[in-house]
Amino acid sequence: MGSNSIRCGLGKDDIISEIRLSKSADIKKENVYLIVEGPDDIRFFKKFISNNLTLYESFSGKIGLEEIVTYFHDKHVIGVRDKDYQKSPISAYIFYYDYCCLEIMLAMNDDAFSSVFEEFYGEKKRFVDVRKCVIEALKPYSAVRMLNEKRGWKIPLAAVPVTKCTDSTELISKEKFFQRIRKIPNTNFDESAVERELNKVWSDEDLCMRTQGHDFLQLFAYICNRNKLKAGKDVSDECIARCLRSSFNIECLKKTLLYQSIKKFEDRKMLKIWAA
Repeated sequence: MGSNSIRCGLGKDDIISEIRLSKSADIKKENVYLIVEGPDDIRFFKKFISNNLTLYESFSGKIGLEEIVTYFHDKHVIGVRDKDYQKSPISAYIFYYDYCCLEIMLAMNDDAFSSVFEEFYGEKKRFVDVRKCVIEALKPYSAVRMLNEKRGWKIPLAAVPVTKCTDSTELISKEKFFQRIRKIPNTNFDESAVERELNKVWSDEDLCMRTQGHDFLQLFAYICNRNKLKAGKDVSDECIARCLRSSFNIECLKKTLLYQSIKKFEDRKMLKIWAA
């Protein structure tokens, strides 16, 4: 990549101005501008993109990403965002990571996750079993996150970290979780609605589409630290995220719907987005 291919910390007007200027100077009309949500997305994409692609960090997460892409409405300006609980992209030039978000896409790749699992998990267990256990344990969190967004409950879930809702017998204590939410003022939390959702059967696909990546990383880091082979410094969720990104290579990427959908797009539009 060129030395100026990553642009971070810019406001909306600056991003628009830069892209407009670059587009006007692009005589061959081959440059592409990819808008992503934040620094982790930049770190993920930079090893996979072509030389004629410029990465931009959004000025305001997924909302800012959508504003920039819809402003241009041009095949040369595209975005990739977490799906979260959105039903479909608001633009044909916006793509989703597989499943709920970047982190779940990485964690659900067996090659990438098994490598991280072997490094940090102390007990001799199958990585697929532990991964499934973590995702299933997070169902209360995932249900609340989903309903919080859909119904506008205004629950600041950053104030209820996963590691504060664990106990010795359950990975996640639903009662501890609910108690913490009840203490938050000025929310519209409907506990009965969550219970109804929890009584529904979620498929493996449902779990992956509804589990938030940072919840997964926090809980996985927690159980790694609880089961580590020897005393020492605990591993953080940020460390696990970095290791997942490092372990996720081009062969992992090519198995994703993200890669395939952008590949079809670049072929159809005669652009060069992926390096391979």
